[in-house]
Amino acid sequence: MGRIFLLAAILLIMATSVGAVERPALYGFSLPCPVDTPYFAPETEMVQFDHRRTLLLLLDIDENGAVSGMQLEDEADSAFARYVQPYVTARTFHPALFDSVAVPSRLPVLLRITPKVKRPVFLFPVDANYTVGDLDLYQQGMALNDIEPPRLEYFPSYFSTITRGDSLGRYPYMLFKVRLDSTGRLFDFEDELIAEPKFAHQLRSALLYADFKPATVKQQPIATDAYLMISFFPYISYPSRRWLATPETELSLIDRQRVRLLPTKAGLLAKAIPKRINAFKVPSGNQRIWFRGKMCLGLAIDTLGQVGIRHSTIVREPLYSFVREMVEGWGFYPALDFEGKIQPFYGEIMVEFDDSDFIRISYLWLDSPFVRE
Repeated sequence: MGRIFLLAAILLIMATSVGAVERPALYGFSLPCPVDTPYFAPETEMVQFDHRRTLLLLLDIDENGAVSGMQLEDEADSAFARYVQPYVTARTFHPALFDSVAVPSRLPVLLRITPKVKRPVFLFPVDANYTVGDLDLYQQGMALNDIEPPRLEYFPSYFSTITRGDSLGRYPYMLFKVRLDSTGRLFDFEDELIAEPKFAHQLRSALLYADFKPATVKQQPIATDAYLMISFFPYISYPSRRWLATPETELSLIDRQRVRLLPTKAGLLAKAIPKRINAFKVPSGNQRIWFRGKMCLGLAIDTLGQVGIRHSTIVREPLYSFVREMVEGWGFYPALDFEGKIQPFYGEIMVEFDDSDFIRISYLWLDSPFVRE
């Protein structure tokens, strides 16, 4: 009998602990999240395709948590939509909440689909455990519901004496908590993480000259807090250039990453970042003779920034060996969490062979276009 009471007490504690987990919210808005994860049983045959794809599904979720509509961002992928639609539309969600009231919403979901694998993977901004796995996807979900975080418009030049030899697998950075009013004016800030103290004073001074745009909720500006990360990469010239908000296609990868404004502490502080200067291309040599098309590679990047291939499009062995040797020779800055700890990371890249003299690389976790640096 005592064991029964002990078991009941343990179950009660577990239930209380689960119930105590709060849904992530930003400015009073919580995105929908799945109630459960039922088994995927396809009702149609998988369409034939050559490499793993990650597609963006847009779901309309009503105030009861039911799926009222679904579309793919790219209508050219409609065959994949038909394959997953019965499963997706039958799922139930905790509905979006706005000021604690259930409301209709739109939800982005990443669909990772692999040739000859019947069961795809669905990645949600907030999962069934109320966890934000990817801050970029989370922010995209907020934007689809007219919730916009503050934006950095300008940050002054800053100085560093860091060189390539100083970078032992990591890069120095600083994280500040900034407080903005409803016009975007900075009225206070505090140190959050200081990984390079000798340069902290100049950044505190530079912050006073930064320009921000305020967060908006349903197009109404609000006052809010955010987190500004300033990084010192050894592959750029110092003093750095002034940072200006421009279209991503006009910024190098490093410029996109060296000054970042984050709306909340969720997911990772920073994902893995390639160290190579020309990170989006490598000389092709004669490899384009062997293959024309795209290869998708899944990369496991450890806490030292070293790479291992966990998934690859099926190609002939000589081409795979060439690509594996190329990719596993790359170095990455490892991912960081909001406590400044290095974390292992998984991400996928697309390798494109064509008739040019270069193999083009797209880092899907950075949502990078093909940019020439």
